[in-house]
Amino acid sequence: MDKVSIIIPCYNHGKYIIEAIDSVRNQTHTNWEIIIVNDGSTDFSTNQIIDQLSIDKVEVIITNNNGLSSARNIGIKNSKTEFIVLLDADNKIGPTFIEKAMSIFNSSNADIVYTDGYYFEGQLGDLIQEEFTMPKMLTRNLIDACSIFKKSVWQKVGGFNINMLYGWEDWDFWLSAFEKDCSFVHINQQLFYYRVVQDSMLHTIASQNAKRQILEQQLVSNHIELFKKYFPEPLSLIRQYCWLEQEKKNFEQVKKQIYASYSYRLGDLLLRPFKLFISFFK
Repeated sequence: MDKVSIIIPCYNHGKYIIEAIDSVRNQTHTNWEIIIVNDGSTDFSTNQIIDQLSIDKVEVIITNNNGLSSARNIGIKNSKTEFIVLLDADNKIGPTFIEKAMSIFNSSNADIVYTDGYYFEGQLGDLIQEEFTMPKMLTRNLIDACSIFKKSVWQKVGGFNINMLYGWEDWDFWLSAFEKDCSFVHINQQLFYYRVVQDSMLHTIASQNAKRQILEQQLVSNHIELFKKYFPEPLSLIRQYCWLEQEKKNFEQVKKQIYASYSYRLGDLLLRPFKLFISFFK
């Protein structure tokens, strides 16, 4: 049974970390180690909880606050295995997450394995991920960070890019892996749990346009040749966008004219009793 390293960066999320650890301890795949990187947490209770951890196969590394990319790199650098699991301190993995991913590695040439998941706590629902395809992967991240990959992937791409200051470091990492000809396999099962909290990167980036713009520019800069390959004519795309915007305006204008027309209002009046009859039986 191959040994797996679970890397858990933690910045002020100590109140969740025991749940994350327990989700690893409940794995059907039992050959693992956990490396927690306390990324300069300023919250007293987080530091207290991590300092008091005394669990077999769990190592704690304390660093200054250098961000998620740096914390992951430090954890992976100190890992002693061929396979890496990324697990944020406020998330969890299902009991068969590692087992099912490892079966893919053992039966294929996969370099990276990812699964579907669930949103829980602040937002409930399914987290269904798509197959890795280009150029769609350049328009949005199709893969959550909670995935398993060979340590050799991390070595090939040179680790997580610390210039992704506000997030999207996983998206950047997957693009770098693609550039190094790494292969991706999607398990169409919901095997991890993503907690949505108010101070999560998902909320922070979505609510701050300035940070989002910086990240978009940095992502393109990091992979400029990839973007040029799949989007070689940016002016053409801009023209298409402007054309679609104009078509949308034209459609809205025509729609208003139709709604205001005598024939539409007469038809709506004649059909109203029928609509009320149908809604009564719904």
